[in-house]
Amino acid sequence: MRLAMKKSVRKLQKKTKKIDWKCWFEAISCYAVEFGFGVKTHGGSAASEVDWYRKPLNKPYQISIQQGDWEKMCYELLHELGHHKLRVDWKEYTKRYPAKTFAEKKQLLEGITKFSRRTSTMLDELREEFDAWDEAVKIAAELKVPIMQETYNKLKTRALTGYMRYYGGKLNRSKSTK
Repeated sequence: MRLAMKKSVRKLQKKTKKIDWKCWFEAISCYAVEFGFGVKTHGGSAASEVDWYRKPLNKPYQISIQQGDWEKMCYELLHELGHHKLRVDWKEYTKRYPAKTFAEKKQLLEGITKFSRRTSTMLDELREEFDAWDEAVKIAAELKVPIMQETYNKLKTRALTGYMRYYGGKLNRSKSTK
């Protein structure tokens, strides 16, 4: 199904000479469904995200993408799939992000949240965000999704800057409460 979808998208784009981002979003969504995801879009100001809150920890089931420009929605969906690619091999993921993995297990399986406030956990979370953007480019290449570098880099930079502000604020608050 994925191959047929990619071919039909490429044929359409050759005829029109224009990138149909809505078609690409649908093709990427089909790819996500193959991994067991549901993909939904939402309005409002909430960020795009993967819903991981079910057991086991590396088996997400819902990706929520903020509605807006179709091109940006494609990149956000690829980014969220990048998180999944990182988590597929749970052993490797645990080695790569040990503090985050430990904190998630404690929080989701035992209800203990104090480990998620540790600096090492926040740094692992930030590193995963950077890595998920890199994985997004690999997935795009695999699916032959075009990447408009300027738009992609602006979106990636805005997202990563937001993560750094968020985690920087958390670190400052945790230092001031000690």
